Amino acid sequence: MMPYLSRVFALGCLLMLCPALVHADERTDAETALAQGRAFRAATIATRALEAGTRRADELVPLLAVLARARAAQQDADATRELLTRLLALYPSFRLGDDRNVVLHSAFLEARGFWSEHPTALDAVLSRGPDDALVLQVTDPAGLVARVRVRVRAAGEPAFREVTRAPEARMELPVPGLDSDAALDYSLALLDASGNRLWEQGSDDAPAHLNAVIAAVPPVVEAPQPLRDDRRIARRVALFTGGGVAAGLAAGALIGAAVANRSRQSLARRWNEADCDGAGDTRAERCREVRSRLDETQTVAVGLYTLSGVALLGSVAMLWLAPSLSDADARAPVARTWDCFQGPGRVGVACAGRF
Repeated sequence: MMPYLSRVFALGCLLMLCPALVHADERTDAETALAQGRAFRAATIATRALEAGTRRADELVPLLAVLARARAAQQDADATRELLTRLLALYPSFRLGDDRNVVLHSAFLEARGFWSEHPTALDAVLSRGPDDALVLQVTDPAGLVARVRVRVRAAGEPAFREVTRAPEARMELPVPGLDSDAALDYSLALLDASGNRLWEQGSDDAPAHLNAVIAAVPPVVEAPQPLRDDRRIARRVALFTGGGVAAGLAAGALIGAAVANRSRQSLARRWNEADCDGAGDTRAERCREVRSRLDETQTVAVGLYTLSGVALLGSVAMLWLAPSLSDADARAPVARTWDCFQGPGRVGVACAGRF
């Protein structure tokens, strides 16, 4: 019984540890072959490991480093530069160390120069699009991505829907049957030609999230009340003021003319009756002063009557020319401008308003 259980236990351990052991063994074998000067053997082992297509980005870095050194040892500058470009995209802090291979150093400098012009090596942003589609924007300046894989589900659903597409800078990914307004769980992976995950966000066990769409309620905006036409109002006020002043002047002149006319009539009666106190034998001699005052009073009365008539006509004209005030102007607020400055004395403020 015990030997049987031992074999089962050993088989279970082998099944669980086999992938990690294979990965470690392949990398170790490649590094050992390279250290022994067998560059072709190292390149073969590393290439086969990369083409398996099961690795994450952190597992690709040591394999790419071994393969780049192997290609540099074979004097393949183009392949070395391509491999180091891929490596720096995944691990920008990579350094060569003590390796003195000229081809390797030259290719490394070229790869670093490329990435100095492209600060973002790999990135992807998933957002909602029209209808049931999702919008994916991919950043891949070196063209390392061969496929994009998106796994998505509405929050609470048991199963993910998977969409795989060739990469584009911006693409719409229709997901039939997906409630695009609901909260979404998703995982996103950028894959190379062999299926290795160069970049990923979220997983089935720990997915990333897109929040539910909340319909926005448009705010109620009251229509702004129009400001009064200040120039129209100013003109109206000026004309009404002028008309009022002219009307007052007409009334004053009319009263003065009436008083002067009454005085004239009294003087005319005294002239006609020769009721004068002056010296002389004739009426003209005795009433010389009365006649002089009568002429003056008559001139004043005529002048005041004329002034009253002119002022009255001017008042009527100004009131008639004054613009009317519409209902909208009556209800609208008046735009006011206040200018404040130092007032009189050492302390004080004076403000002037323009309406």
